[in-house]
This record gives sequence, C-alpha cells and structure tokens, in this order.
Amino acid sequence: MPVIRFGVMRSRLLAVLIACAVAPPGGSAARRGLSTVSAGVEITRSSPHLLLDEGEGFVPTSVDSGIEWVGKLSILRAGAYRFFVSSGTLTINGAEVGSEPTRLGARLHDFKLSNSRGTGASRVFVEWEGPDFLREPIPSRLFSHEPEGLEGLDGRALFEDLGCSNCHSSDSLSVQNRPAPRLTGLGGRRHRAWIRHWLDRPADFRPWATMPEMLSDAERADVAAFLSSQPSDGIEEPRVRGIHVERGRTTFQSFGCAACHGAELRLVGLGSKMTTGHLQRYLLDPITYTPDGRMPSFHLDENEALELAAYLALSRNETFESPTSGGNAERGRKLVHSSGCLACHRLDGLASTSEAPSLVELNEADGCLAPSVPPGLPRYRLNDGQRTALRRFVRAYRSAPDVVAAPAFDLPRRLAQLRCGACHEFNGEAPSGSLAEPAPPLTGVGAKLRRQWLVRTIGSETRTLDWQELRMPSFGADHANWLADALAKASGVNPRAQDRSHPGGDRDEGLDRLGVDGSSGGMGCVGCHGWGEFPSLGENGPNLYEAGERLRPEWFRRWMRDPARILAGTSMPNYFAGQETPES
Repeated sequence: MPVIRFGVMRSRLLAVLIACAVAPPGGSAARRGLSTVSAGVEITRSSPHLLLDEGEGFVPTSVDSGIEWVGKLSILRAGAYRFFVSSGTLTINGAEVGSEPTRLGARLHDFKLSNSRGTGASRVFVEWEGPDFLREPIPSRLFSHEPEGLEGLDGRALFEDLGCSNCHSSDSLSVQNRPAPRLTGLGGRRHRAWIRHWLDRPADFRPWATMPEMLSDAERADVAAFLSSQPSDGIEEPRVRGIHVERGRTTFQSFGCAACHGAELRLVGLGSKMTTGHLQRYLLDPITYTPDGRMPSFHLDENEALELAAYLALSRNETFESPTSGGNAERGRKLVHSSGCLACHRLDGLASTSEAPSLVELNEADGCLAPSVPPGLPRYRLNDGQRTALRRFVRAYRSAPDVVAAPAFDLPRRLAQLRCGACHEFNGEAPSGSLAEPAPPLTGVGAKLRRQWLVRTIGSETRTLDWQELRMPSFGADHANWLADALAKASGVNPRAQDRSHPGGDRDEGLDRLGVDGSSGGMGCVGCHGWGEFPSLGENGPNLYEAGERLRPEWFRRWMRDPARILAGTSMPNYFAGQETPES
C-alpha cells in the first residue's frame, strides 16, 4: 500500500487557519492590537505588554509621560475572568477592574489601561485566567481597535528610508542613519555603462530606488568616470550551465527570496549591472557591500550562490547597456568629495566635506522639500503624500525633538524596514509575501525565545533553522543585538533576565517521553521533530535538541500545557490540558 504524506496539505491548511485566527475580532474597519497614546504620539501595539529600562520612554519625545492603551477585548466564551495587572488602572466597559473575577459576555468589550511613567525601569503587563484556562498573557489576537481616521505615511520612517539623517544629523537615539552601498572597488564590480546610466536615471532601473538625482549631465559623466576607475580584486568568472539556472529558479522560491522580491521589489536587469561572478560574490556576503542590512545574508554556499546568480543574471535592461563616453575622473573625484555623495556612501580614502543643517534646524519648506529644489541639492522623487509626511515629521521634530531611547516605539518601523513582514506575521498583519512554507509569527516572540537565540538567529553567519527549506537570513550583528532586546521589551520581558538554572523533573524520563515506546511513556515526539543529528520519523518540525537554548521556560510550560492557546490552528497536540505545569 502506498504511503500518503500529508505534510504539504497540512502546511497549507495551517496557513489558512492561522490567517483566519489573526483576523481582527471587530468589524471590517477594525485593526488588530490596541491604540496607545503617550505624549500626544499615537501608535498601535499588539498587546499591553512592555518593558522600559531606566532612561527609556514609551515614545522618544518624552522620558516621563505615561501611556494609555485603548481598544476592544474579544471574549469568545462567557464566564468569570480574573485579571492580573502589573501597574496602572484597568477598566473594562468603563468600570475599574480589581482583584475579584469579572463576569463578561461573549462579545467585544471596551478595554482601557492607563500607566504612569515613574523613575527607573518599568514593566507593563496584563494577564488573565478564565473559565477554561489557567493564568496566561491575554492573546494579542483578541485585541482590536477602530482607527480614528485615514492614517498618513510615517514621516519618521520615510526620513530614515531616504537617508535624510545621513546629512541632517541629530542627537536622537531613535532616528537612525541609512548607509548606502559601498563605493570602494565599484568600477571592478559594476559595468561602466551601467554606472553612468544609473546616475542619470536611477528610477528607470529600479522604480523603488531611493537614490536621488543630482548634478548636471557633465558632472554625472565625471563622477561616472571616477567611480568606474575604482578597481576591485579580480575574480574568475564561473562557467554557467543550464542546470545552474534551473536550480536557481527553484532556490529563489524555496529559500524565500520571492517574499521580498515579488511584484513590489522586482529584481530585473541584474545581468546589465554586473557579471554572474560578481553577483555570486555579492550574494555570498551582501552586508559587506550594502551595510544597511536590508539585503541580508541567506547563508548560501558557493554552489547555491552561483545558481541564484545564474538565474538572476538572465534578466537584462538593454537601455543601461548602451555605450557611454566622456567624463573626467579627476573632476569626478572632486565632486564625490564635495557634493555630499560620501554622506551616504563609503569610499576608502575620501571623506565628505559637504555640510547640511541638523534635523532640529531644518525648515520643512526649504531645501530638498522646497517646491523647486535648488541646484546642487538631491532631487528625490516624492509624491504629494510623501512630501507632506516628511514636512510633518520635520515640523514636529523641531517643536518636540527626541530626548530618550524608545526601542518598543521604534520596533515596528525597524521590522518594516527590514521587510520582516514579508515572511512573518506581526501585530496582526499577515505576511505580505508568497511563501512555500509558513514562517513563525513575530508577535510576542520576545517572550518565547531567549535573547541569545534571537541574536544567533537574526545575526548568525550560519543557519540556525535546519527543519525548513525556507531560509532565515542574517541581518548582521548590529541589527541582531538591537532587535533581540527590542523584541523582548515589546513582549514585556527583560531581555537579560536569568532563567532558573534547572526546571526540575527527571531528565531520563523526559527523554523516554520523546520516543515512540508506549511502555516507557513515549508520546511520539520524534514522529514530527528531529533530535540533534537524527531526523524526525515523519513530519519535519523544529529540532528539539536545542529547545532548552531556544525557548524561555515560562513560554515552554504554557506551550506544552495548551499549544492552541498560543498558536491557533497548530498541529501540535495538547498533552497536558488543565495542568499548572506538565507533570510526569
């Protein structure tokens, strides 16, 4: 009898169930999460869980302003609910909630939590227990709120994305620079014609390019001549065969490249930009060449990088291959030195001499945001909405500049910039990309994973998830350390808190439970999970050998007690329902 494998079918069904589970519980206009306001700044947060270190604020413009969390709480089963509040005042349907159980019907209820901001570290959390479950954090999928109106673009994010902060410096711990691609050795890595055409019309090659148009036609010719003269180490071009292209096409889908580089960020024309060999070298270590980390490393080996490069290099843009001539390299060097190029780009041996007003000194009606941009300044391709958002941010910053670090405030913006939402659910937003395999949600992941594992997963030079074809890329150590701390704090967890040294229980008996021998208490865990070098017997779930290094003990206990309370639609069985802790 043939063996029928349900892995693909289960993965697709699970993706549908999760998509249904994360839908906002309110009406069609409702959004997941709670609306929070602090110091007049409004932001959506997934749930009332947050940790601030001493000197950090709910928002970057104030160190001592409190916060209000407002929205709806969806009750799925009528009954008595007890709430546990770390600090502040919780009201439901306008009535203050105390330590006694509150009877709630199966419907939406008004939810409001008010927290002050004292000195020192501060932790916000609301947990509950109900008629059919023990104490736990309130699942974020049960919170929703009605947006006040049409939400405009985030001017702070746009200011960073365009690299404005590279020129217009500030004392802000929230606004970050965005380093542009490295220019050292550019002439050896890019085709000469491409460099000139890129300087002329970046948007014709990449509609989503943030590179502004600058300089006159003659000046761009000089700069192109200078950049083309920058040599890099020579490489031997690999021999490309048809099998490389076909494997690269498959890899582009299975590794998750298409999640970002779909319709919105299409990779076209790469064969006109660089050779297959240089593209292979770039894919092996992209952060060296694009240090902003937005193109991460996918831990490719030489063959995988060659296959991807061979596939991507098939795409050409003949306009960017047309021959060019002219230009004076020495004049180009002086222009690169003085015109502001090096405020964003790095070129060994040269530093920028260009000066620009600081962020707090900017006038939103002048300079790059003026109706007619003066000669010599960058000309960005801004629509009316983008220009309005930037002006609003510059004006707001001038009147209320940042004074404090606010990592939980910055976190959604950082995740969006790194396009984490292409693969992962966060704050109720389903992944925007099309994936062959579902990626785990990021909502509450800081309460799930230990800090050191988050750092390793986000920034390691080696793969950490060996149970999926889908690759978790590396964004570099700087992003990894910052994100690991911010994800924990956004979940109300101290990222550096020390867990108990030993959870108790019998190790040998626990090992027996992983197996399939019913006489020794085996629960068949190895049927779906690998153990170290030994693969699972069937499905390919997370490897359990390093679970103690990955998972925070409190999260693990809740997961084993009732997995569906954490991840609706999960195929993980419930072995310990109703138990305070999993017992032998």
